[in-house]
Amino acid sequence: MNVNKTKKLAVLSLVLLGVAVVLGIVFFVMFTADMVAFAQTYGPDATPESVDVLFELFSTGTLVTLGLLSLLGVVDVVITIMLAVQTSKFESKVPMIFLLVGLAVGVLKIVGVVMTLVQCNKQLKAGK
Repeated sequence: MNVNKTKKLAVLSLVLLGVAVVLGIVFFVMFTADMVAFAQTYGPDATPESVDVLFELFSTGTLVTLGLLSLLGVVDVVITIMLAVQTSKFESKVPMIFLLVGLAVGVLKIVGVVMTLVQCNKQLKAGK
């Protein structure tokens, strides 16, 4: 098992989480601004009737941010699976379990990544 590779994947996963949080906040602000503009223009009772209205309803920035969030989500799932495979080679299988359950529950993924980093640091200090 390559401990350095596992540690790099864990750090990358945490960085992606931070980027996703920032992008999520940006998306929420832009989405809210678009909804307010739509409500002011068409009134509070207006409802979109087709998918094409999405391109009129949302600004280009909102759609680009949503696309980036989606792409980031796919990359995060792939990295989490790669990290789970690497952590399956540890003596303790707990980080791997947390990572796999973390695919559905985000908080457990964070716990799994932190546990993976702790295990990697222990192994690097032990010289394995």
